[in-house]
Amino acid sequence: MRMMRWWLVAAVLMGCGDKDGSGSEDTADGGGSGAADGGDGGSGSGDGSDGGSGDTGSASGGDGGATGGDDPSPVFVEATYECSVGTTSPDAILFIAQVDDPQGADTLDRLAGTMVCSNSSGGAVVPDLPLACGPDGACAASFIDGDYPGITCATAPDHACVGTVFDEDGNQATATFVWISR
Repeated sequence: MRMMRWWLVAAVLMGCGDKDGSGSEDTADGGGSGAADGGDGGSGSGDGSDGGSGDTGSASGGDGGATGGDDPSPVFVEATYECSVGTTSPDAILFIAQVDDPQGADTLDRLAGTMVCSNSSGGAVVPDLPLACGPDGACAASFIDGDYPGITCATAPDHACVGTVFDEDGNQATATFVWISR
């Protein structure tokens, strides 16, 4: 079953991200498409953690965005999770994110990211699920429905899921993932 999870993550990583690898989201100056770029859309970059908002699926939550244009930390552009209903395999909960890094998305530490999901009482239901990132900034994690007691496709929207990624210099970004109902 663990092998299935990694194959699922690998498939998501290959299918996510912009096709030309140009990273066209403009997050350094507060622009972009309503994604988590430091919070209020003002100037500067950050991790979107002071309440960045925008279109459904943008990242928010964390420890505060930076001001100024020289913050070397990665930035979540999008962070969502959803239930993937299996027809020939079990249902799975997928976490998908797009992350930019001022030094280039290829500088993200590909295997250092983590996901933590908590219930309404604050207890960690999913502790330290690996969040893997590709060289284009596409990040993904998944688990089979029911692997963690208390969180299933039916109950996942009731949980707060937070992802953290790091770049090769140890700079980090944290975002609260947004549930997508399909």
